Amino acid sequence: MPPSSAPTSPGARRPRTPPAGTNSGGGRSRRGRRPPAPSAGGTCPTSTTAGSRPASGWTAAGTSSPTGSGALDHAPIRVAHLTDVGDDEAAWLARLPDLAKLCGLGCTVYPLSALARLLASPHLGGLELLHLDLSGTGGDPARFLAACPGLSRLTVLSLADTPLGADGLAVLAGAAHLSGLRKLCVCGDDVGAEVSETGVRALTRSRTLTGLTHLSFRMTTLAGPALRHLLRWPAVGRLRELDLAYTDLRGDDVAALGRCARLTSLRRLALDAYELDDAAAAALGSAPWLPAVREVWIEAADAYGDAAGQTPGALDELKRRLGPKLVLPDGGAGSGFELGAVGEADRIWHRLQRFHTASQYRDEGRSVAARVV
Repeated sequence: MPPSSAPTSPGARRPRTPPAGTNSGGGRSRRGRRPPAPSAGGTCPTSTTAGSRPASGWTAAGTSSPTGSGALDHAPIRVAHLTDVGDDEAAWLARLPDLAKLCGLGCTVYPLSALARLLASPHLGGLELLHLDLSGTGGDPARFLAACPGLSRLTVLSLADTPLGADGLAVLAGAAHLSGLRKLCVCGDDVGAEVSETGVRALTRSRTLTGLTHLSFRMTTLAGPALRHLLRWPAVGRLRELDLAYTDLRGDDVAALGRCARLTSLRRLALDAYELDDAAAAALGSAPWLPAVREVWIEAADAYGDAAGQTPGALDELKRRLGPKLVLPDGGAGSGFELGAVGEADRIWHRLQRFHTASQYRDEGRSVAARVV
């Protein structure tokens, strides 16, 4: 659903899909083929891992030995990214004791029942990071996450291309074992999923998710009343990074964001230009939280001027006010906003995503990643 190049009539909603190559919260999996079943020898689904030495059961490709000598000889694997995890693979992984050695796990899972099988594993207690991509399942993972007390050490939960249902956010907000979360990414799919007013109200009333410092609703539809609840949330003052790009915020929503005096800890913010207007740009330029902010990203800035209330060149004035704090990405590959890393597992995950096509890479003088098959 590419952005429209034609001017938009007043009041009309425009597609707000990120430019090709930008980050929407996670890579989209390729469907249309059945995930490979594990072999009798016990190999795992296609995967990327970070660490230095495969634990028992992991086989490193691109090394001189099938037992993992070479690139991964000096430290345990800490983070794994598994793709094409179906029902059979999930059941096999859930029984794998090596999962207990991981501090971070990313999975592209299909169908939703496979996620239920994986989260039933007794070996997830060491996870600090869980990244899920359920694109194409059409299901809501919230109830499975809320029913998995083994995730009590999570500090990062990322749901990429994984729209929550109408009550999904409320379900997560009520899960007591998720009280350690500091980073929550709820990133919708290409058509966007609504983050309901009920869900955001539940988040703001939650006694569980009060420690969040990094929050993303990218590629969802964050309705006006839902945003107002978010901005009135007492814990919004703890947020250091906030991603609201491609959430269909209108100009008055962005203006309310600019006027919000609670955002005292905010350091990085991401928006898009599709529904931004001149008044909202002016509100951003005079926001009370602006002096402490390091970056304000406005994606799809080349679309500005196509809609009512948008004067071509108005972003130039905002750029004059913000100077180097304003980031207007060019839409090229890798130019999308990403929330910063929170904790060791998340830092490894970020490095892993940058080098996921390589069999190994250098980090602090050591080879720390390998493709696992």
